[in-house]
Amino acid sequence: MPGTLELEVTTLDTPRPGLRIVARDGEGSEGVGEGFPLVERGGEDLSAALGWIEALELSGDPLARAREAHALLGPDYPVATFALECALLALAAARAGRPIWALLRGEDPEDDDDPPPVPEHNALLPDDVDLVPAAAAAIAAGFTTLKVKLGRRSFEEELTRLEALRAAVGPRVQLRADVNGAWSLAEAPALLEQLAALELEYLEQPVPAADLPELAASPIPLGADESLADPALADALLESHRAEVWVLKPGALGIHRTLELAMRARAEGLDVVITHAADGAVALEHARQVARALSPFRLACGLQPEPG
Repeated sequence: MPGTLELEVTTLDTPRPGLRIVARDGEGSEGVGEGFPLVERGGEDLSAALGWIEALELSGDPLARAREAHALLGPDYPVATFALECALLALAAARAGRPIWALLRGEDPEDDDDPPPVPEHNALLPDDVDLVPAAAAAIAAGFTTLKVKLGRRSFEEELTRLEALRAAVGPRVQLRADVNGAWSLAEAPALLEQLAALELEYLEQPVPAADLPELAASPIPLGADESLADPALADALLESHRAEVWVLKPGALGIHRTLELAMRARAEGLDVVITHAADGAVALEHARQVARALSPFRLACGLQPEPG
């Protein structure tokens, strides 16, 4: 068939299992995409996703097919959708001789010579080290925003570590933290009050995803991450305004779903941060292309490789 697009799909036998897709046209161009389900959050059935993708018969414009990827695979396969979008977008970019971010922005090719700014990134401090010297090294490397993971120690120990970190870096460095839903809805208000003096830029996902829209008003700006994977919860967050920052992972949501959520959030005056899902190099680069397409940002994105 004229214009047929060939998909080569393989699973990646890596410490964190993934999916790799190579999209090719009949003229020698190709694009590569990868996706890595978050196993600790339930993951995704890679074998079923692989079967769905192998059964696809695609032709025509790879950019148009990338926009249809979510409809082709359905809501149960966001990571596979991301991998397919990446492969098709990379193929479209190779055929057009243009960067992926420009295709996503829908700009005229003449605008490629005036690219949007590269987003600033935060530095994620390792959880198993002394935060103060780790912060000093990150600041020396040029970072002005630091992120810390919480919920893995007693709150008293984490508060002590954060107080020492704030005292060491001073008020000019932005601090943000991610609880990964470790606090209960009942305990969160008191813990947020204790953190208020630290002037965090925002605190990400303090309670489980389903509880975030119900959380009482917070003295610290809150960020949503896991909650945004559920369309109903995203709608509830827009209604409740319980999250002033939407932290979007293209590798977990899919590219066009990420773009849709970013537009909705910004229309409501919310901040958007693009980050990765502990992806491999190929997936991480595509996440950076998504961030470039949405640039500029008021807050730093989280697209540095994870420490360690």
